[in-house]
Amino acid sequence: MFLKQHLHYFIVCVLLAGLVNVYFLGGFNTPKAYLIFIVVAFVIFPVMINTDFWEIFEHFREPRPVFCSIVLNFLISPAIAFGAGSLFLRDQPLLFTGLILISLIPTSSMSMAWTSFSNANLATALYLTPLNILFAAFIGLPLIFPLLADQFIEINTFMIVRNIIMVFFIPLIIGGFLRKLIIKFKGNA
Repeated sequence: MFLKQHLHYFIVCVLLAGLVNVYFLGGFNTPKAYLIFIVVAFVIFPVMINTDFWEIFEHFREPRPVFCSIVLNFLISPAIAFGAGSLFLRDQPLLFTGLILISLIPTSSMSMAWTSFSNANLATALYLTPLNILFAAFIGLPLIFPLLADQFIEINTFMIVRNIIMVFFIPLIIGGFLRKLIIKFKGNA
């Protein structure tokens, strides 16, 4: 509760600590990818521990939000990114590729936070976020991304999919396991 109430101060302190570390100590010798994985996993872990993975599939009875989300995130958004990249980033292949890439990985656990802040339907966001990440990992990146960006730069989509699995599915599995343990020993409060 303390951290939730003072999160903005905590973020500023962590940023300042990181800058001081880099400026005075030269930074950590740990590869940045590991640090990013650990930080992102801790950020999304609280969401995962509150998500019952199997309840996600119950929401397929109402296909309209799923269909709209898939069309918006994997057809319309990449098409807009491709159009904008073609117009403005033609001579910047790395930026163009990055724009296409971020248009194909549209959701994160922050989507649920923004949904909650806007008083929208949190239950829908809770099942659309993992669904979109699954779709991005196994359809968007391996199939759609090469169609849009392979002419600019070659990217190992397997590595991106592996990172999505590490950052999303490992916390989901651990969160699901801990959720079951907590419910077993403390109840479903």
